[in-house]
Amino acid sequence: MRTDRNSKELSRIDYLILSTLLSNNATSAMVGLTIKELEITDVTRTTIWKHIKFMINNGLICQSGTNGREKMYYITQNGIKVIGGDHDEK
Repeated sequence: MRTDRNSKELSRIDYLILSTLLSNNATSAMVGLTIKELEITDVTRTTIWKHIKFMINNGLICQSGTNGREKMYYITQNGIKVIGGDHDEK
């Protein structure tokens, strides 16, 4: 978890979220994952939401709509570059 609110450095959880989105091909507004689908090991939904909010504000993730009542998220091209992916936008 970030100790400095103004830090732009990504945490381990940020990288896990980004890599989960990419590995599930959540790379466009048509294909996204919910927070429930992004649950990682023992990380709470609240913690995941805080990390998603940080990455949305930094252009690494976008919200793509909803699945029922849950918002869906996908990784942006900037997010793909950050984790070293080579996925082309379709």
